[in-house]
Amino acid sequence: MTSPDQTHVFMPAVRSGWFLWLVQNLQRLPLGLRNRLRIDERDLEILRNLPEGVGIILTPNHADEVDPRICLELSRLCKRHFILMGNREAFDEYRGVAGWLLQRIGFFSVDRGGHDVPAKNYAEDVVKKGKDVLVIFPEGEIYYLNDSVQPFHSGAIDIGIQGIIDARKGHPDWSTYVIPMAIKYTYVKPVTHVLEKRVQKLERRLSQNTSEHALRKRLTLLLSEAVQREAVAHNLQSDTDRFNELNEKVRFVRDALLEEMEHKYSPKEGVVVSREMQARTIDRAWKLSSELRRKIESEPAPERAEIRKDLAALSEVAHMVSWQPDYVGLDPSSERLAETIKKLEREIFGMKRPRQVAARNVWVRIGEPVDLAKFIPDYMANPHSVRHLLADQLRSTIQALVDEIVIANAPSRGRPDDRSA
Repeated sequence: MTSPDQTHVFMPAVRSGWFLWLVQNLQRLPLGLRNRLRIDERDLEILRNLPEGVGIILTPNHADEVDPRICLELSRLCKRHFILMGNREAFDEYRGVAGWLLQRIGFFSVDRGGHDVPAKNYAEDVVKKGKDVLVIFPEGEIYYLNDSVQPFHSGAIDIGIQGIIDARKGHPDWSTYVIPMAIKYTYVKPVTHVLEKRVQKLERRLSQNTSEHALRKRLTLLLSEAVQREAVAHNLQSDTDRFNELNEKVRFVRDALLEEMEHKYSPKEGVVVSREMQARTIDRAWKLSSELRRKIESEPAPERAEIRKDLAALSEVAHMVSWQPDYVGLDPSSERLAETIKKLEREIFGMKRPRQVAARNVWVRIGEPVDLAKFIPDYMANPHSVRHLLADQLRSTIQALVDEIVIANAPSRGRPDDRSA
């Protein structure tokens, strides 16, 4: 079994047919009760009718912890084997037992931010073999922003095109298709009373009493307090006083904390940091986290404790990317309020995976497959531009599918009390 301080070695999928069958069937009842899958037959047929002998990459948005379970259920329904990419940290949970189980149901690990060559090569092999569906979540993180698809990483595109280039050495007509998939969660019944109880618990923990306000205002005040506590914990309180807008304060604390970590582990410490302006905050946090997990192996006990503390701070930086107050301010739906509550619970209570609020419908839409072979000439001329352009187009397609689901379900979307503050 692996421990948090051991080398993050690559863990391939070691799928066990009987174990996968058992997991898929055991999860059907709880999944049906708490997260009922809603997918049109037309969308299932797209998955069922994918041609044999080509690479297939399924790219869902990453809205919730339940997403991988939805993918396993889709695998059962369309009778296709799915191979899923999962973050390396999840494989280390429960002293490595989680990793053993994940491998048996078709997951392989990736060290986010670590230029994980073995993981990329493994994914390309899946594409080149053309037998299984490769599942990659291009957002790379669960942001609890289900209505707003976050910027995509371009890895799925790069893996698909590189797979074509390699496969065509022996099969000149080989191609790979990328399948856009949208996942959207809506509550089956009104959840105002549940949200109220969970907000009250958060307010008690932070010694807040704002019950005279609407839920969205109370959540904004809680988020403001959480940001201020982060600033105080890292000696940034004097600077945050000058910010009136909560969005600006969140951005300042997040960026200042990341820069503090990057400065602390400069190249002289044997750690490669990424401060390029074009690098996104979360990518920088992942990269430094990956470097620190490698560094911790060679350090004595006192230094290891300090690095673990800094790894926790970098995890907070990654979480703060999803702290977007306007998300609720623009649309105080039950789903958006619930997602904000879960983010606050993760931060304030230290929960790794906040519990689900109530029973939900899980709406899944499948977009038209994209033939990556059409883009090979342009890719050969300018790979960076093409993979990022396609990643952006893929994100836009999935956002449009999410918007369609939202509009279709708008009349039944329960909204909590929306009194003005």
